[in-house]
Amino acid sequence: MAADAGIPAVYLKNYVEVFDTPNWDWEYSFLVDGIFYHHGSGAGSQYPAFNCARSRGTSTVSGHVHSVVGINWLQGPGKNRIFGMNVGSGIDSDHIVMDYAKNHLRKSICSVGVVLDGYPYLEIMV
Repeated sequence: MAADAGIPAVYLKNYVEVFDTPNWDWEYSFLVDGIFYHHGSGAGSQYPAFNCARSRGTSTVSGHVHSVVGINWLQGPGKNRIFGMNVGSGIDSDHIVMDYAKNHLRKSICSVGVVLDGYPYLEIMV
């Protein structure tokens, strides 16, 4: 993406350099207690986390799609219940880093999600 904008690689830093975390392993996704957590790239539509949950067959928490926030459930046979939770964005739409989206019809929704004892909770921030 930076290369597409004409930014030379010499000016770019990886997460370890930016956040000064030399002993951390930065990962794209995690499976914790049977729930799949990921950034959400590659999952689109109005229900990206839910679509991912259905495809994977496991509850999923996704970010990436800043304008989509919500929790959707699917109850299968027996006790096979899964959810997809989209957590939107933790960035204010008016912040300069969001200038690329200033003309988008759909704006970011600032929110936070948490999973407690296997159940998702979502809070929309003012």
